[in-house]
Amino acid sequence: CKDSITKSIFVSPCAQTVNLNGLELWLKNDFGVITSGGFVTEWKDASGKNNHCTQTNPAFQPGVNLNIPSINSNNSSLVFDGVDDYMRFDTINNIRTVLFVIKHNGINVTYAPILGDSSATDFLGDGTGNNIFGSATAANILNGNLKINKIAVATVTNAARPLNYSIISLTTTGNVTAGRLTRDRANINRVWGGEYCEVMIYNRLFTAIQIDSIENYLADKYSPTLELGADIFIQQLNGCIPSNSITIQANPDFQSYLWSTGITSNQIN
Repeated sequence: CKDSITKSIFVSPCAQTVNLNGLELWLKNDFGVITSGGFVTEWKDASGKNNHCTQTNPAFQPGVNLNIPSINSNNSSLVFDGVDDYMRFDTINNIRTVLFVIKHNGINVTYAPILGDSSATDFLGDGTGNNIFGSATAANILNGNLKINKIAVATVTNAARPLNYSIISLTTTGNVTAGRLTRDRANINRVWGGEYCEVMIYNRLFTAIQIDSIENYLADKYSPTLELGADIFIQQLNGCIPSNSITIQANPDFQSYLWSTGITSNQIN
């Protein structure tokens, strides 16, 4: 059950290679995550606008995952159960650029928005529950530019909800509105299920170069470490050719692989 023990995780923001111009809301896993009994009551805004994200109802509070695989051992995420968890922030009605580090839990809820609001439906999700956006999403989003892990998505409505930790960047063709981390208006169960590591909302349209810069910052922060296993010692019976086949395998936390031989699986012989 959810008790009343309170714990604060609060780290002062340090210098980051992040463009702060037009930043309306910045939620990041290493700043201002306030918990009570293991559940999050507040996620402080690191933008300087003090638009803190809150949830006072214990039944709707997300949890915390302290063990996400990344190069930074301090990385964590807020875990939304996909049943009724959500958080509120003061409504922002001039959103033009948004970046997320996020992961979906694979439980598809129709129309569940990645960002919600008490009245606006701009970020309304896909009607089948499979994709991030759908036909009911605001035209300013559908006609915008979307990338997942730095790869452009040609048709916004075709972007699947990511089942691995992913960087999502979105620029819109006009202002859109949000005031929540997920949940569509009064629809209690229309919520995104999964993990939020970082959310950055801007009131201005970013160029491709500016988007690349922030994506690089997020990739540097959240990329998993590369593990190739213990050192392998080969007994050379025939010059430099080992007597038995040797397999080198990378950890499975990456989106793609490319070895010097052109192999694209996570292991090479």
